[in-house]
Amino acid sequence: MALRALDEGRANTSFEGRMARHEAAQLAALRALGLGSYSGQASGAGSKHKPGGREVGYFFCMGIQPMSDSKIRVLVVDDHPVLRDGVAAILENQADMIMIGEARDGREAVELFRSLLPDVTLMDLQMPVMNGVDAITEIRSIHAGAKIIVLTTYAGDAQAVRALRAGAVGYLLKSGLRTDMIDAIHDVHRGQRHVHRDIADEIALHVVDEPLTGREIQILCLVSVGKGNRQVACELGLSEETVKGHLKNVFAKLGVADRTHAVTVAARRGIIDI
Repeated sequence: MALRALDEGRANTSFEGRMARHEAAQLAALRALGLGSYSGQASGAGSKHKPGGREVGYFFCMGIQPMSDSKIRVLVVDDHPVLRDGVAAILENQADMIMIGEARDGREAVELFRSLLPDVTLMDLQMPVMNGVDAITEIRSIHAGAKIIVLTTYAGDAQAVRALRAGAVGYLLKSGLRTDMIDAIHDVHRGQRHVHRDIADEIALHVVDEPLTGREIQILCLVSVGKGNRQVACELGLSEETVKGHLKNVFAKLGVADRTHAVTVAARRGIIDI
C-alpha cells in the first residue's frame, strides 16, 4: 500500500513497533509452555544411492559432501503422494538442499531417520500406522538433536503444542508451503525455531486457558460421534450426572454453550480429531 511521503517514516516506525510487540508476545507464549529457544546440531550420516530417483520408503542421495559444505539433507514424511511430489519439486530448485528420502507414515519415518540421520525432517501429523507426534517422540529418542518441522493442514493450538512438546522445532501450514518452507528449513538447520505466525497467534491466545482433562477429552470424543449422555456414561462406566458435570466443565473451558459448538471448537483447535 502506498504511503504519503510525509507519513512514511512514522508509519514504518509504528508498523515495526507493532511487529516487534507481536513477535515478543508470541515468544513469551512459547516460553510459557516451555518451548523457548532451541539449539543443537543434528549429525549427518552416509547413505547409499537408490538408482532411478525417488521411491517411497527408500532413500537416495547423490554426491554427498562433508557436512561443512554439503547440501541440507531433507527427509519428507506424508501419506499423500501429491504433497511429497510438491515438496520434491520445490527442493529441486534449491541449490543448497536435497531430498534424500520420503516416507508414507510415522513408522517408515522412524526407520528412515535411523538409517539416514537427515539434517531436517518435514513431518505430517495425521498419518496411518503411526501418527506424526508419536514419530517425533520416537525420532527424538533416537537422536535428541533431530530437527523436525511439522507440515499440517490444521492451525489448531492444542495440536501444535503437542507436536512442539514432543520435540518439533518448526511448524508450518501446508497452505503456505511454497512461501514458507525454504525459510523454515534454513532457520531450523541453523538451530532456530520457525513457527507459522497464525499458529503462534493461536498458542498465544490460549496459553493461559485451563486445558481439558483426559476424561473430558474422552467424553467429548464420544459426543463428537453422536453419543448421548446415557450412552457415554454406559460406555465409560460413569453415572449420567458425572458425564453432565464433565460436559459443563468442557463448555466453560472452551467458552461455548452447547455440545455442537464444543465439538466444533475442540476440533478446530486440534484437541480432538473428527
